[in-house]
Amino acid sequence: MDYASFIFLFYIASFFRLLSHFVLLLMRPFFVLSLVCFSVAVLAQDPVYQSHEVATPAQSKGGFAFLQQFVNSNLQPPLFALVRGIKGRGN
Repeated sequence: MDYASFIFLFYIASFFRLLSHFVLLLMRPFFVLSLVCFSVAVLAQDPVYQSHEVATPAQSKGGFAFLQQFVNSNLQPPLFALVRGIKGRGN
């Protein structure tokens, strides 16, 4: 390898090294901002209560019968099962 090609490769390597530093310098604020936003989102969640910490369990507005009627009226089989004519549990 002659001297000119060595200098050329050295300049190319230096350019990419500086470019990588510049990109990292630009990405650092975005990384910090995304980290802060993620931590705020995690801390802003409502606490999850255990069953012994609640006086009454959650119920739907119309009661269990209304919930069961709603689920049965809106229950649809998967499209794949409709096309193949599969009903119930497949073994």
